[in-house]
Amino acid sequence: MKQHAITLAHGTYTELKDTEGAKGTEDKLLWLDIQGTSEELTHFLKERQIPPFLRRRVLSSQRFPSVFSGNDYVLLSVPARKTWVQKRSVSITFILFAQEVITLCRDEGYNFDGERKQLAEGDTASIRSASDLLIALLDSLVETNICNFIEARSQTENLSLHVDNASGKISEQTILDTRRQINHLVNQFEDFFYGLADLHALTPHAMLSDAVREKLRPESGNITQIAMSAMDDWGKMVEESRTPAIIIIEGLTMYLSEADVQQIFAVIANRFDDATVLVEIMNPMIVKRFKGKSIEGSNAKFTWGIKGGKALAALLPNFRFVEERGLMEDMTQFMPIYKVLDKVPAIRNISNKIITLKRL
Repeated sequence: MKQHAITLAHGTYTELKDTEGAKGTEDKLLWLDIQGTSEELTHFLKERQIPPFLRRRVLSSQRFPSVFSGNDYVLLSVPARKTWVQKRSVSITFILFAQEVITLCRDEGYNFDGERKQLAEGDTASIRSASDLLIALLDSLVETNICNFIEARSQTENLSLHVDNASGKISEQTILDTRRQINHLVNQFEDFFYGLADLHALTPHAMLSDAVREKLRPESGNITQIAMSAMDDWGKMVEESRTPAIIIIEGLTMYLSEADVQQIFAVIANRFDDATVLVEIMNPMIVKRFKGKSIEGSNAKFTWGIKGGKALAALLPNFRFVEERGLMEDMTQFMPIYKVLDKVPAIRNISNKIITLKRL
């Protein structure tokens, strides 16, 4: 088994001799990068006292992406490959705790040697939390995917030139092998971004306890908490009705039904004469693909999705569509590579969207 234990504290990179006893602290981030067989990973996870249900997720033979979360962890598994000609993708698992990130790969099929070297050379200024490290590692995987696609495209262009200039010198098997490799690459690329889309749907507030929420949003003259379901008539608890209102519905609709969503907007329409609503929606394809596998800790699951803002407005007689914005666009602020990816329709469409609607 190959294992690397790295601490990041105040911009300083330190590689420990082994993982035993290594812990993250409030001012020190710990990264454990592990490669090994199923038996070795099982032993490591037991030593780290990772709960059995999480161990089963890590060691599952599944090759599709998955995201799970609880009150104090997030687990993400995505497929990856180092080169475009690699026959099979491998599953990389990320486990995030408050000040600890564990990356796991079975049978040494992928490594983060380059990323560790980059951090060791001093590129640590942007890594201040576990989520920062996750973003940096995912950004690296995105770049690898892009490079693989560029290499695959070059190969197909070279084959095309050979076919044009030397007909008969390229075997049918070579063409079939290349096509098969590209199909594998495309499937892995799509699955990777399905995983990112599912991760996007796991908004941080879903993991916050009420105590934390109250600490972050203490009640005051401007802030009042209403302990009611979004589908209940919470509008009657709001005194202002003629004042222009902005309502934000984030990370909610994908766990409801179409009727539930319509009920929420009915409450808004009945209470506010001048309302602008910003609502997050999920693509139906993502809803179906991750059915029943969304949030481990709460037993929640994705149940509803819609393709775009105009389709949503068609369900809501008291609202008109204003605009929509893909969450992928905002990712460009954190990972510049997304500026390229956002131009690819298939990738852009799987991202959750923020829809702006206006009360009629």
